[in-house]
Amino acid sequence: YETRTKVWSIPAADAMHRIAFSPDGSLLAASTLRAEVMVWDINEQKLLKSWFATDNSNSSLIGPMFLPDGSGFITSQAGGSGALTKWNARTGERLSQTGGGISLKTHTVAFSSDGRLLASSSGSPGASIGQWITLLDARSGLARGVFPGHQTIALAFSPKGDRLFSAGGYPFLVRWDTNAPMLK
Repeated sequence: YETRTKVWSIPAADAMHRIAFSPDGSLLAASTLRAEVMVWDINEQKLLKSWFATDNSNSSLIGPMFLPDGSGFITSQAGGSGALTKWNARTGERLSQTGGGISLKTHTVAFSSDGRLLASSSGSPGASIGQWITLLDARSGLARGVFPGHQTIALAFSPKGDRLFSAGGYPFLVRWDTNAPMLK
């Protein structure tokens, strides 16, 4: 039993909130309840970088969610500006920021397998689940459209990226055509 379990003692300011592996499995990224982000090299079991993703230490993050090519990952401040921030996974450098400036609460994000599309489920700050889905071009950060009127807590793209599935507070899935968002 002891040979199969290893507990890592980590110098985090708060409890871990979310974790994600890079697509090649070499990096593990985590965020805490106070928006600290940490990235480890799995093979060397070494902390590569640690930083705070926001100035608001009372705000947790959605993410990290690695880009399909593994070059970085996305986070969003839960209950914050609604902005999605792209980070370099090894250096912690902020590469870009999409959206923001509006009072949204991001609930979940998903990438298409080819990395072209990013879907973000958002809602008003008081909402416990997303109220609409924004479809973005993952490279440029430009919105391609919105799928409205669905309470969403989970998103997944089909392998070809031509469909997006969402699930929420009801006992059914909704299938969206990513080539024809409802609002542009």
